[in-house]
Amino acid sequence: LSKPVYPVLSRRAGEEGKVVVEVRVGPDGGILGAEVIESSSHSRLDRAALKAAGQVSFRPATESGVPVESRMSVAYHFRLEEK
Repeated sequence: LSKPVYPVLSRRAGEEGKVVVEVRVGPDGGILGAEVIESSSHSRLDRAALKAAGQVSFRPATESGVPVESRMSVAYHFRLEEK
C-alpha cells in the first residue's frame, strides 16, 4: 500500500488519527473510486488517506477465474512519532 504523506499543517497542529477508506477496485486492479468510511475527525488527514488510496493498484478479485470489480477497506494510521 501507498503510505500517505502526513500533511505539514496536521503535524504542526498535533493532529493524529485513523482513517478507513473503502476503495472500489476494477477488474484491471485500478481504483474506480474511494470514500472515507471512518474519519479521523481531521479533514487534512482524511484527504491525505484518500489521495494515498487512489495511488494504489491491487490484484483484482476473481470469480471462476475471471477478474471482477470488488470493494475493500484500507486503514491508514497517522501518528506523530512516525516520520
